[in-house]
Amino acid sequence: MRNTVLKSFLCLSILFSLALLVSDAELWAAAPNHAYALIILTIIDSLILGAVFVNREPLLRIAPFWECLRPFSC
Repeated sequence: MRNTVLKSFLCLSILFSLALLVSDAELWAAAPNHAYALIILTIIDSLILGAVFVNREPLLRIAPFWECLRPFSC
């Protein structure tokens, strides 16, 4: 159950990040540094999601904390 919830939150995070990167022209015009930071955060989310699917134990322990701290990273 824990992995299912974690996978769904990671997928939603990646989906909304990609939607924001693709659709928000003002983000790229006004704050390109934030857009590049969002790209890096999306890549990290994707790597963690891959590790959760492969069942890598160390990253399974880090992933919930990453998702809790991620809103404060930008």
